[in-house]
Amino acid sequence: MKIVWFCIPAHGHTNPTLGLVKELTEAGHEIYYFSFKEFKEKIENVGGKFIACDDYDFEMEDKDNADRVAKDVVFSTELLVNTTLCLEDMIEKNIKEIQPDLIVTDSVAYWGKLAALKYKIPFISSTTTFAFNKESASYMKQSIWDLCKILFSMPKINKQLNRLKSKGYPVNNILDIIQNDNTTNTIVYTSKYYQPCSDTFSKDCYCFIGPSIRPLVTTFEKTSKITIYISMGTVLKNGKNDFYTYCIEALSKTDYQVIISMGKHSNDNNGKDNKDNDNDNNDNNDNNDNDNNDNDNNKNNNKDEDFILKKENLPENIKIYPFVDQMAVLSISDLFITHCGMNSASEGLYFEVPLILYPQTQEQEAVARRTEELGAGIWLKKVKNSNDISKAIEKIINEPNYKKSAIEISKSFKECPGVKAAKEFIEKIYQKNQQNQQNQ
Repeated sequence: MKIVWFCIPAHGHTNPTLGLVKELTEAGHEIYYFSFKEFKEKIENVGGKFIACDDYDFEMEDKDNADRVAKDVVFSTELLVNTTLCLEDMIEKNIKEIQPDLIVTDSVAYWGKLAALKYKIPFISSTTTFAFNKESASYMKQSIWDLCKILFSMPKINKQLNRLKSKGYPVNNILDIIQNDNTTNTIVYTSKYYQPCSDTFSKDCYCFIGPSIRPLVTTFEKTSKITIYISMGTVLKNGKNDFYTYCIEALSKTDYQVIISMGKHSNDNNGKDNKDNDNDNNDNNDNNDNDNNDNDNNKNNNKDEDFILKKENLPENIKIYPFVDQMAVLSISDLFITHCGMNSASEGLYFEVPLILYPQTQEQEAVARRTEELGAGIWLKKVKNSNDISKAIEKIINEPNYKKSAIEISKSFKECPGVKAAKEFIEKIYQKNQQNQQNQ
């Protein structure tokens, strides 16, 4: 079986797929993975045939666009259309040469879905976040104002969609592109228990395989009875870099072991030996989440950031690292303060660690909402000072129900069928399509 695979340039969307790609290639299937040079080695290491998208005017690579995508539906539609059309000739050429049996496309790599529709190739959605339908969409809450903005923007949106129609893409409205229905074959990298409204998804079309958790390869020394890990994936948005300062203030007078992973801007030497783990740190990774270490794109906030990173005379119990092996740290942690990227949250919960949740995007808010709903964390909706953080920390440490809830979610992850089930799911879809073609 020949499979064409599309993904966006984000570790948090690429990393979870690698185990499945390896499972498929080891079974003799050919995977042609459309991605970016940053991920070439990873993809080839699991047997995928890498096809570069770097040599095109790929606007999704500009991480400065991330905030606008979340807030401006016209801009995001234009970005989607521009991306699809700039990749069109290259994709068409490769599809004609490869003649794939199936397309697997990341849930937000919309050009992959559009290619599947245009060339009438069966496709599977690879969803590294929560799966969304009408019921679970409540986790991505929008205000009346947001909905009004969409309605007023429809003429401009339709103008962009007409550009796709003129190139042969069968789209009637924006929902045809960004939303999957209950009959779309979908692989979801979480458990049914953690997935909001999981009972509303088709049992035949949705395969919940659990998060992709790599084995522990290093260790991290636990130096106190209580270990707290802090990682926000990237510089906080909207001038909220003082969050780290509040964390330091809240924990400076405790005897807890505090491990703070700051990313590549940390000037502290504590983490120099952990540099090799940068691709697994902070999710690097949970995309949209913008966890691709996009700190360079937040230069306006560097004043606050530099204050934290260069702060001297930290208490002995607090260590700042540029990078850590996140799995190793989580394996010894008692509490994880996180931005709620899907990968980071899942990794923490896999290791039975309760979470303090400080999301920065709607997608991250969905993770925070679900985690708090299941009792495994506290969502900090506003942080005015260090006392707000102190209260949440002490509540989780002193109330055992948070740990019990994290254990329950971890159990659901470990009971998931994993990549073998996903491989069988894909093979079953392929076989069904082959039978349908023979019967025509």
